[in-house]
Amino acid sequence: MIQDYDGEKWSPTCYLAKNDILVLEDLREQGFTLRSQETMDINSLKSAAATLARFHACSVLAERRLGKPLNEAFPTFFSEKICNNTNKFGQVAKVGYETQILMAKKFNLDTTFIVPNIYDYVSEMVRPQKGELNVVCHSDLYKYNIMFNGNNAALILDYQLLRYASPVIDLSLLLHLNTTPEFRKTSSINIMKHYYSVFNDTLQRSKLQINIPPYENMIQMYHKCKIVGMATSVDYLASLYLSPKLRFKIWNEEKVLERFLIHSRIDILGPELETNIDYARKMKNILCEYLDEAKRVLKL
Repeated sequence: MIQDYDGEKWSPTCYLAKNDILVLEDLREQGFTLRSQETMDINSLKSAAATLARFHACSVLAERRLGKPLNEAFPTFFSEKICNNTNKFGQVAKVGYETQILMAKKFNLDTTFIVPNIYDYVSEMVRPQKGELNVVCHSDLYKYNIMFNGNNAALILDYQLLRYASPVIDLSLLLHLNTTPEFRKTSSINIMKHYYSVFNDTLQRSKLQINIPPYENMIQMYHKCKIVGMATSVDYLASLYLSPKLRFKIWNEEKVLERFLIHSRIDILGPELETNIDYARKMKNILCEYLDEAKRVLKL
């Protein structure tokens, strides 16, 4: 993906890659760290969006060089892992969608119109979109998969959930996993413009002649697909917004973790929604945003 690329890095350098081992450079030695804040500030988010744009642009460059879509060149690499009932990620995702409904009911929010429609809609959006730009997507852009140095340069880590889909899927994930509904109302367009500027500049600087979709096309696709990021954020943040003590219990007790991931989460999340005012406020805000968007895209 970096053969025809002339620009800033978007990933750690890989020194060795085999079936059972990867050897990457140590980013900590270069001053890279994770962001500890619950959400990203505007500068960190713009830096992450720029790095994402370079990653996506390299996908386009590789595809042009190969002369075929990357999902055709490497079909086994991009099989859908999350919206897939046949693997462990798919099982976890299914429980996440069930939990969304149960949490919304705790707040007396109407969910009848999204069962099972929303899962089917999201499953369709995360697949290649006919007639639209598709790229290699990271698909897991929570802050713990992005490292920053002292100059606020960002590098993306952990590529186990790759898919081949519209680049706005990743933009939606970046925004909804790392910002608040209030931030998104005022600043999403700013982030998307910055992303598009870097994406466009990266492709224009290559020696390959590439037709770059207009910015307006990207915005249209974003409004069609952004619910993917919303649905994922409800699932992720329901556990990540828990108290450190409760998160520790979930991730360090095998039976608790197994039940939480593939059986039921509401027996843990329900009491938190009832007793933890701050947690309940955050989850209600993102659930309301998500359900409003679901009504819009499902036209119900």
